[in-house]
Amino acid sequence: MQAINLEAPSRPAAATRRSSGVKSAPPKASFKAPPKKRPAVVAEPLSALLPADGALEGPILDASTLEDRATKIVRAYLGWSSAAGLVPIPWLDFAVIVGVQVKMVEELAKLYDKPFDNRTVRPMVVALLSVSGGCLLAGPVAQLLKAVPVVGPVAGLLTLPAFATASCWATGQIFIRHFESGGSIHDFSPAAAMGVA
Repeated sequence: MQAINLEAPSRPAAATRRSSGVKSAPPKASFKAPPKKRPAVVAEPLSALLPADGALEGPILDASTLEDRATKIVRAYLGWSSAAGLVPIPWLDFAVIVGVQVKMVEELAKLYDKPFDNRTVRPMVVALLSVSGGCLLAGPVAQLLKAVPVVGPVAGLLTLPAFATASCWATGQIFIRHFESGGSIHDFSPAAAMGVA
């Protein structure tokens, strides 16, 4: 490796050019970077990367884990249900809320390994929403709230999404409880689940 002289020359380069009358290029410094060294790779044995013996034994899904996963599914659908409540067309919002909740029940049925039939579940979800009355009353309540000056329009806008989110949570919890007790879609009764019958 060569050392580079960073000191100024004794004579300026311009003065040298004038005296000789011939223009010459200034001398180039030759600088070479030190060669790059690659880090040494130390290979660990494959057995060090694998879990210890017996770490994967035991039940893959116990009841509490299954219920936790079901609750996560319900929580994932809360935002979709709330967004469905923002649909501005009066009966279309109800249809979208039902569609979101039917899709949620389908995922819960898959998790619990229960048969699912869309034509059977859709009326059940509509019945749950009708028995609770929340989504059916949310529209008229939102219209009444819009009449209140200043805060009314905001409160009216947030009413149906709030009811839709609450009904999604309730529907999810009802189906989780039903599936946890060993029930299936075919022996589900919305009225019995709500405590009406």
